[in-house]
Amino acid sequence: MNRHNIVFSLIFLSLMLTACGNKAYEEAIENGMNALEEKNDEEAITFFETALEEKPEDETASQYIEETEVMIDGLTALEEGDLAEAKTFFKEITHSEDSISTLQARSKDALHTIEELEADYVNIKDLINDAKDLHKEKEYKKALVKLDDILTQDFSHASLHPLEEDAEQLRTDIENTKEKTDKAAQKKKEEEKEQKQIDKILGYWLSEDQTMACHITESSVACAVKQSDVIFDDPVQSMEGNVEEDSVTITYENGTSKTHSTKTPDTLNFDTESFYRVSKEEANAIYDGYYELP
Repeated sequence: MNRHNIVFSLIFLSLMLTACGNKAYEEAIENGMNALEEKNDEEAITFFETALEEKPEDETASQYIEETEVMIDGLTALEEGDLAEAKTFFKEITHSEDSISTLQARSKDALHTIEELEADYVNIKDLINDAKDLHKEKEYKKALVKLDDILTQDFSHASLHPLEEDAEQLRTDIENTKEKTDKAAQKKKEEEKEQKQIDKILGYWLSEDQTMACHITESSVACAVKQSDVIFDDPVQSMEGNVEEDSVTITYENGTSKTHSTKTPDTLNFDTESFYRVSKEEANAIYDGYYELP
């Protein structure tokens, strides 16, 4: 083979290798673009890396790899609920004039999604604050109704998970507060009923034959007989009103207890004697100023 034939063969071989290399490069780029269209970003990077192997230091392939990695970082941040970081990545793509059109479009869609999520966040946050205000105003039932409505919202995105936790915790706090408040109100109501029962026995009492008068307070029971030095002043340890039985039990400091029926208004039974309610003046009148009940 003469020299000219050898040179020609080498040139032809070089052109063939270049053509094959260009074809492999172009196929890799095209496959990468198709992968991006299908949102197979990791696969797209693999194709772009193949193209870069065919053309080392190729700026286009390198750029595509970098942009796709930015897209992946943005999608990862979005999935994890870090909307601020995700916006940074997507804006980097949209602000680049020569970025891949597919990534441009996808980034714009992602930014729109972020705007919607941010709006949802603000809306739910406002509703939770409304429930908190109702809690402060002690409108527990209204607050719980609002929270039940809030918790029907879609919290599936990671960016909204903290709000769901806040709403659930707030509901638990309000339920606990309501339970304590209801118990306290019920206890107060029962105490008021018991006190009302006890009030039935307090005051001045005069026996039917008007020979004895008594003064009952929550601290003592004092009784005195007419025209006699006999007077009793027994310290009271406690009084217990029984609404169901319509009675009052007096426990004295000496340990003895007596239960008095209060079923008949303004009438009281002491042992075998009946007394009726009178004023202080009427009770002490039987002693003709000799002494007064304490």
